Amino acid sequence: MIDPFNQFKRIAFFLLVFSLLIYTLFVSSTRAHDNNTKTLPPMFFYPSAAVYGFVDECWKTMEGMNHPIINDLWPDEVQTVCGCVLDQMRTTIPWPAFRDSWGGDLDPVQSQMAGGWTNYCIMKVLEMKERGNQMDLETEIAYELALQRSLEKEIASVETYSDRIIVRKEINECKRKLKLLYMREEVKEI
Repeated sequence: MIDPFNQFKRIAFFLLVFSLLIYTLFVSSTRAHDNNTKTLPPMFFYPSAAVYGFVDECWKTMEGMNHPIINDLWPDEVQTVCGCVLDQMRTTIPWPAFRDSWGGDLDPVQSQMAGGWTNYCIMKVLEMKERGNQMDLETEIAYELALQRSLEKEIASVETYSDRIIVRKEINECKRKLKLLYMREEVKEI
């Protein structure tokens, strides 16, 4: 004899799973707008391959110069200087202009701009080094969250598969850092 409650259990289980699936689809796609975050206009977003390439070449060039100021910095601090210079460029020069006119030898105006940004960034890194701590915990968490949001927006506009992989790796690195920061925050509260 067929147990009518067994059939009812199957239907109830199916409806429960189906309703949870529908619920997760609607909840995960809903996002609140953060009014505090200011983002750059789309023309100032640089592809991640260009960011990595610039910082890598800048770092190698600065290490090869053997400048006395650079000799006082660790390699990751030199990379921070290069990232700072690129951030200054990104807020001033739209991607198409950067791509088209900043590729080879720099003209005198470009050299002056790059030199000014480099000096500014070196001073900022040296100031951070003197203070001994780069950011407090809340600032570091806010920075990683903003970076992750920016990368998640960028991945939609990435054209090549290899660039998408790079952006996904950056997002995963942000998530890893955030996890560590949240763990540090919990330990701090205890």
